[in-house]
Amino acid sequence: MMPTWIDPTFLLNHLRWQDGVDITIITVVIYYLLVWTRNYRARNLLHGVFIILVLYFASDVLHLTTLSWLLQKIATVILLVFIIVFQPELRLLLEKLGQSTQLMRLLSRSKTMDEFFSIQSIQNLVKLVDYFSENRMGSLIVIEMLSDLENVKDTGVRLNADFSGELLLSLFYGNNPLHDGAVIIKGDKILAAGCLLPLTQSKLRDRSLGTRHRAALGLSEHTDAIVIVTSEETGIISMARGGTLFRKLNRKRLLEHLLEYLQLNSEGETPKPTSESLFKSVSSAFKNAINE
Repeated sequence: MMPTWIDPTFLLNHLRWQDGVDITIITVVIYYLLVWTRNYRARNLLHGVFIILVLYFASDVLHLTTLSWLLQKIATVILLVFIIVFQPELRLLLEKLGQSTQLMRLLSRSKTMDEFFSIQSIQNLVKLVDYFSENRMGSLIVIEMLSDLENVKDTGVRLNADFSGELLLSLFYGNNPLHDGAVIIKGDKILAAGCLLPLTQSKLRDRSLGTRHRAALGLSEHTDAIVIVTSEETGIISMARGGTLFRKLNRKRLLEHLLEYLQLNSEGETPKPTSESLFKSVSSAFKNAINE
């Protein structure tokens, strides 16, 4: 006779929707943890843990009292060792989850639409970036979202000026002492210029990428900011978000990316996050952190 706990009829009659959500979350977590083991350090650590487990069960079966006692003591510190060894990865994972834009907007009800771009502002910005590209003007533009960038702003000159194409153009003009730094924008305001961004520690496959691209990636790895870069040498437009660098964007593709990431619809309004979009956002953030 089939046990009740594996009887399909019994399971269907007693399975709640909460159980389905629970199983799905655990499945996603286990899957991405397995993906994470592709990392060389993680794989070696798991090999060591596996060997300790094999020795523990063998000592228990063979009644090796001393070895069993020693392995029990070792097992109590494995979690602490795991946290110490993988502290950078765990920190990055939590930062990635924390910077999920949909999740942060859901938890930050006090945020007003004044702090986000309108369709017209985005179009003006894209037009200006396209001008930078055509004229081979190097630029580094940060669109601040919900992550706090106060420390970054302190490295430059605070402006808190109304957004205008003329002002942004002058900030990246070659003779301007602020042109080598980043300009930070939020909503319809240019908040600061000449700012220094943290450089990424990741290895870049394309060796032609310079300091601006490394800075754009570095900031996007630790915040939810969107960073736009134009190359002074090639005029290529790039955009960094969530630790990913999107290269060789044209005017149309850049506009599409910004509309998507700023969560604006055709009326320029931010749609309310649904449970499905929230789950996808958290899952995507978890996946990005695992793949770092």
